[in-house]
Amino acid sequence: VFRLEQEEYRSEGIEWTSIDYLDNRACLDLIARKPSGLMQLLDDECRLASATDTTLFEKFNKEHRNHSNYYVPQVKLKDPVFGIHHYAGSVVYHVQGFREKNSDLVRPDVVAVLKGTVMTFLR
Repeated sequence: VFRLEQEEYRSEGIEWTSIDYLDNRACLDLIARKPSGLMQLLDDECRLASATDTTLFEKFNKEHRNHSNYYVPQVKLKDPVFGIHHYAGSVVYHVQGFREKNSDLVRPDVVAVLKGTVMTFLR
């Protein structure tokens, strides 16, 4: 965001004081870039009936083990965990339940209301 704003200021000839910032692009790409970002891999695993939290963790590791912002803590835990070095520090994520949380369905009462509507574009 800072880079884009500063480029816009420059192109429009607006005077400002340049802001030094840490470029977080590599971390954002790790999380969201298609086709291999963590979110895309999670979505892909949610479509597979045979997928498990373990297979998701294995895909994360296979795809990102050499990424500078991705790591697997050396501490052995019962459930698989991975970490991301964010701009504000490192955060460890427990993989257990990722797939289930990502597959949340629309509540049945909401589906019933949408099915019962007279507005065809909502059915």
